[in-house]
Amino acid sequence: MARVIGLLAIWGAAAVLAGCAWSSKPPPPKPQAPKHSFKTGRFIALFRHATGKTLEVDSSSATLSDALSLGTNDPNDPRYGAFVIYLTKSGAGVQNLLTDKDQRPLTKSKDGFWWDQQALSTDAHPLWQATKQYGGNIFLTFFGGNPASRNSLPVSYVRLNRVLAGIVKRYG
Repeated sequence: MARVIGLLAIWGAAAVLAGCAWSSKPPPPKPQAPKHSFKTGRFIALFRHATGKTLEVDSSSATLSDALSLGTNDPNDPRYGAFVIYLTKSGAGVQNLLTDKDQRPLTKSKDGFWWDQQALSTDAHPLWQATKQYGGNIFLTFFGGNPASRNSLPVSYVRLNRVLAGIVKRYG
């Protein structure tokens, strides 16, 4: 009798484990630390070499990521648009970057972007930001576009995309 009870307990445990494995919607994977990474100084030099533009470091988020932009003198560059490049330092930096204002994880779209409505967005005038990963620890947040259509991103994004993809391909 003890053998039967033991066998039933094992089957019950296996059924519980199998039920967890076959759940309809698995939890999203936790962001991992990047496999390779660019250092901030080197990335700034590579960007300047590729574009002639100098990125500035925003030290407000330096613990988890370095935020790089063209600074207050050129926040919406006519050639490259309005953007921030994040060089994440850990999995926590990636997780922080890919969550919305309510700390819910963003969902990656089929075209490789994490879309999030900006804080100043309204129903009448929705404003979006698109975040895309380049290489290990490089994430670009571009202000503009619309998740309903990837073609909504302006030509300034296309130029910036080529620059970042080129840096990662050549030096990553």
